[in-house]
Amino acid sequence: MPRKLSDFTVKARGVVTPRIKNGECLDEKKRGKRARNFTVKIVSRAKKIKFCKPQWAGKGRQLVAKVLIDDFDLAEVLVEKGFGRPSEDGKKSWCIR
Repeated sequence: MPRKLSDFTVKARGVVTPRIKNGECLDEKKRGKRARNFTVKIVSRAKKIKFCKPQWAGKGRQLVAKVLIDDFDLAEVLVEKGFGRPSEDGKKSWCIR
């Protein structure tokens, strides 16, 4: 387990979002930045954030959990707003072909 909050990332269970650093194309990277910015915005405005059923992954550097922000499921919000896809849709490309 990391010693401080800045030593790990959180992945919302139930959603797949575009990758920023390792995206397949420029479009995926841009979409990833928009998803990140949206998430930062709603997290910064939240009154309550809850991690449900957390599990450590990625050599203890990533916390995977259902994330509730003011009692709304972050994964569902990201999908509804077009910033992510349900995990079941997994490996579909974000790149325009």
